[in-house]
Amino acid sequence: MMYKIISMQKKHMDHMVLVNLGKQGLDEHNLPFGYATVDKPFKQGDTLYQVAIGSATSENHWKAFQINRGKHVIDSVIEGINHDCDPSVYFEPIFSKEGKMLAVNVIARRDINPIQNRRPDNMKDVITFNYLTNEVAMDADFSCSCQTCTKSGKPPNRIHGMSDMKFLKLAALLKDQLPEDKEKWMPQVLLHLKDRAADIIKQLFKGADKQA
Repeated sequence: MMYKIISMQKKHMDHMVLVNLGKQGLDEHNLPFGYATVDKPFKQGDTLYQVAIGSATSENHWKAFQINRGKHVIDSVIEGINHDCDPSVYFEPIFSKEGKMLAVNVIARRDINPIQNRRPDNMKDVITFNYLTNEVAMDADFSCSCQTCTKSGKPPNRIHGMSDMKFLKLAALLKDQLPEDKEKWMPQVLLHLKDRAADIIKQLFKGADKQA
């Protein structure tokens, strides 16, 4: 599992609890010490946390998460949420009536319960998101060793962003892990899919012209 080094031992923000995020190394279960949890139970579809986006920047680096094409935000809670290929949360944009993005909600993909001590048998309750359903191109890629992949026994994937994935594989992943209503998808995800689909259509027409 990729984990992020943050200079704090424990932090409580709203209902999110960030544990041991300043501690490097692995615990007795061979898991990174740092992780995120909640302080009360949440049901599937509940909002765990809301990210303010007033300080959006065009700079893309390991601390930032993407909120739109060319726009990223640094948030102390999102910094502490690790990647997993079967994540517990996803992001949902909030817009004004005029179409301006106001914030980003962190939504539960499944029921989530608070945990006192993280163990391999309660990893489903750790707060994680799938970087491949939000980040178009990450500043730093990594070899995935999340609990989902580790348990499957499959070779680790290289996680770099949506742009490195084959179109059909990406489309299937997004359909599986994001809401059926595409209006609830992050704008950069929709824009990336639109661009990729347009490129495929252009290539098809080029091939047709050559044959003609």
